[in-house]
Amino acid sequence: MKKILTFFLLITGFLQGQNEPRSDSLVVAKDLTQIILPKVYGPLYLHFPKMDSLLIAEKDEESILFQSRPSNNSYNDQVLSTGSVYRSFSVSPLGGSEMTGGLRMQIQGQLSESMQVSGVLSDESSPIQPEGNTQSLEEIDQVYLQISHPQFQMNAGDIELNYQNGKYMNISKRLIGLKNNFNIGKWSGSAVYASSKGHYRQIELKGSEGKQGPYFLDSKSGNRNIVVQAGTERVWLNGQKLTRGENHDYTVDYSTAEIHFTPNHLIHSDTDILIEYQYSDFQYSQNVAGGTMERNIGEKGAISFSWLQEIDQTKGAALNLSDDDIELLNISGDDIALMTGAVSDSIGNYIYVGREYYEYTPDKTIQGDRYTVTFTNDNETGEYRRLITSTGEIYYEFVQSIDREQYDDLYSPMKQVISPKGHQLFEISGDYNFSENTILDFSTAVSGVDQNRLSSKNDNDNTGLAYSFALSNNKINIAEKVRMRYTLSSWQQDDRFEAMQRDRSAMFYQDWNVQPLLNVAENNQAISAGIDVENLGNGTVTVSRYAYGDNAFNRINSAFTGGRGYIPFVSAVLNDISANRGYFRQRTLMFDLLPGNLHPFYKYDHEEQEDHHRFDHQTVGIKYAKNRWETALGVGERFDYAESDTSTAGLELSSEGVFGSLDIKGNTINGWTQEITVRRRIKNDILNNNDYNFTLARLRSSFRQPTHPVRWDMKATIEETFTETRALVYDSVGVGLGDFRYDAEFNEYISDPNGEYIAYMIFTGDRHPTTKLDGLQLFEIDFSKTNNKSLKNFSLRSELRSTIEGHVWSANSFINPDLGDTAISRSKWSLRNELVYKPLKMKKMIKVWHKKFRNLDGLDSRGQDLKQNDEAGVEYKKTVFDNFIVEYRWKYHNDKIESTISELRERSVSGHWIEGTAKFRVDQWQFDMGLKYGIDHGFMREQEFAADAVGLSVNVLKFIGTRGRIQSRFEWYNTEVSDRLDYLPPEALNGLALWHTLRSNIQGQW
Repeated sequence: MKKILTFFLLITGFLQGQNEPRSDSLVVAKDLTQIILPKVYGPLYLHFPKMDSLLIAEKDEESILFQSRPSNNSYNDQVLSTGSVYRSFSVSPLGGSEMTGGLRMQIQGQLSESMQVSGVLSDESSPIQPEGNTQSLEEIDQVYLQISHPQFQMNAGDIELNYQNGKYMNISKRLIGLKNNFNIGKWSGSAVYASSKGHYRQIELKGSEGKQGPYFLDSKSGNRNIVVQAGTERVWLNGQKLTRGENHDYTVDYSTAEIHFTPNHLIHSDTDILIEYQYSDFQYSQNVAGGTMERNIGEKGAISFSWLQEIDQTKGAALNLSDDDIELLNISGDDIALMTGAVSDSIGNYIYVGREYYEYTPDKTIQGDRYTVTFTNDNETGEYRRLITSTGEIYYEFVQSIDREQYDDLYSPMKQVISPKGHQLFEISGDYNFSENTILDFSTAVSGVDQNRLSSKNDNDNTGLAYSFALSNNKINIAEKVRMRYTLSSWQQDDRFEAMQRDRSAMFYQDWNVQPLLNVAENNQAISAGIDVENLGNGTVTVSRYAYGDNAFNRINSAFTGGRGYIPFVSAVLNDISANRGYFRQRTLMFDLLPGNLHPFYKYDHEEQEDHHRFDHQTVGIKYAKNRWETALGVGERFDYAESDTSTAGLELSSEGVFGSLDIKGNTINGWTQEITVRRRIKNDILNNNDYNFTLARLRSSFRQPTHPVRWDMKATIEETFTETRALVYDSVGVGLGDFRYDAEFNEYISDPNGEYIAYMIFTGDRHPTTKLDGLQLFEIDFSKTNNKSLKNFSLRSELRSTIEGHVWSANSFINPDLGDTAISRSKWSLRNELVYKPLKMKKMIKVWHKKFRNLDGLDSRGQDLKQNDEAGVEYKKTVFDNFIVEYRWKYHNDKIESTISELRERSVSGHWIEGTAKFRVDQWQFDMGLKYGIDHGFMREQEFAADAVGLSVNVLKFIGTRGRIQSRFEWYNTEVSDRLDYLPPEALNGLALWHTLRSNIQGQW
């Protein structure tokens, strides 16, 4: 693979050389397969003009890009290539010196009359994940090279693997490597050799009562320390596929592997959730190889052969296995490799109590056998819960078995050593048309799964077999408007077979009322018949049998969908299952009434499992849809019955609840858009003696017209649900590698890009009722769109953002919560207003702005911090003449910090900061020179202080032709403080340190 990638890069360098003078030609060979982390962060392309640059991009007739050259090959002139190779050297007193660099190249054009090339090449691969709160994701980095020909297509770099052959070879993965599609005579096919960006995982779970999120995604071993590959997740809720986005169904945090459902869906204990995703757990890199071959069988059908292999690499793995780990894996075979997380340590924080469990006892005066214990998340057999001390330290506490059900997360004092795995799948599939509408589909597959590539133990059970076939006719004409259809199907797989991805419907296990298990033989036969009546509806009856391990199930499923006249829509589903453990029934009936725009509707759901549970759920409401508006209002009730006492025959009422929903969505021709979503549920849990009261609401109102001067946008989300207690924890990762530093003078972690600590949120497992409100309001006036000549040069903008979270709160809690109010876990808002004066015919701009910020943070288990900030400023920018710009900035700030955690944190700072900058250009040189001055005063550590700072900055940019640049920046500051203090609060003087500060940077690009 390395040689092939090098070959493609050599071709690219050759093509660039053909379009440039011989003295400028450049050939680059780069090994892309070894790149795991990026060398630098930055934009993919450096040819976009800088917004602040004084250099005006003009067509340079002397540039090599605009020179015409003779060529012996008429097609070479049709290839356009552009790019850059750069190197930079940085020196830091924290991290020593570092050489970084990279290759960026774009290429597109025609190699010959029938061959095209296109691509983006780079040896950078940014790990930064886009946010998962929108329906579409922005691709941060794409690297690929594609060569197309009528007989083949070659892709290298970032590739998408999509195999959709038969029942079992339904694979979708994002890879880095090579992919080739080709045609040879009557055969067509594809081949792939690559490394995987992530492992596939599918989880099925039930929702929690009143919990919209987060729902955590994990690895196959249960590890939560994963990163989900952006855009790979697919989410189903009760069989309905959901759409990502704040205005749709769910949002996802890819870096923390969490999913949160929006108010569109109220989650409860009977909600069925299915999530598919690809993740990276930093354990093993994975190689993927495969191929397909397909050809037609005359005009009657087609046959295909598919093979795919996924192998965890044991060399160079990020896991860094020790000799003991390798030995343990070697003797474990396919069993889970576990080793104790407890190590005898005389100064350890845990005591082994009664040889039964470990107890956190940091007081070393207490006698006992002491240990240092590492705990691992283990929700199946875990016996401990995670807690946080008053000083912010994490510890684990033993939980009695009777109390473990109330905790979402449990832990074990064990360490699992992850084994490298291998998985292969070979499938022969095809179809054959006996007649125009009679089709036979078939698949036969063999899987090979090695659960531990470092051990030959238990390798005699790695191979599994599966097959499936279906004979169907979708169009048997009975009358002019009546057609019949049927399907005969059967599939079977032994207990060793394992598909690579989901090979059945999302609701398969829920429809059959079984729990998914591994290493269980399965057998399914079904006969389905249906009838379609034009302009009336269609119905289907399916009789099937499913053998699942030692259990056998018989099922009859009937479904009808249609509508006409005064019943424009009706749907009914009957699902009956009989098994040796009793019957299982499901009934669903939905219908709308009346033609036109107004429709009363009714929905009824019933589910019953013999001697286990039953529920009845019905909803009535009304829907209205006309032109630009849609409205739906519904109310309903649900009764649940359960077997509470095995000595009493029959089921008893276990819970009852009522609920309501309201949806309004529409827009006007005048530019107004409105959206209201409300969900409310009240539940009385009789069995567990609990009452629940949940409310979800999402409001949005906006006004926008292209020619109107006013723009307004308001968003608000309200959730009254059960949430899990969270805490903010800081962890040391090394100087220069974190985002925070610890300031001992104030007993506080301060944001610092070169800090030693990282911050992350942990969940303690305790749940409680919580109200959460998120809001955003944006208001703009562009006076240039008005008829008032005196105001045409002005624009006004106001932005308000707010978040509040707690048990109970009032309007005062939202605007001005008191420090020490334990009912509030977080209350944060910011308001920024700005007025801009920008004359159309004058090259100047004046901006006046004001910002107010308030944040009450109670996520620290030790107490609360209240931070208040008030800022105002003026900015002035003027182009004195061509290639000369002056800028002035003035800012006033007032900061106040109060805390119940530590009195050391309490302080107040206010003052001014002034900057003056001149930018000018001389030929290929661009200069940016500035003077800065600041003065602050305040109160800290029970004493007043006053400080001032003066600074100088110089930024020099030298353009080298049209290809290169050298840029250097120099900053010098001198800071002084009164009363011989040797420290300053981080809010003072823009965070400068005392006395002399020198910052310098130089970078070049070619």
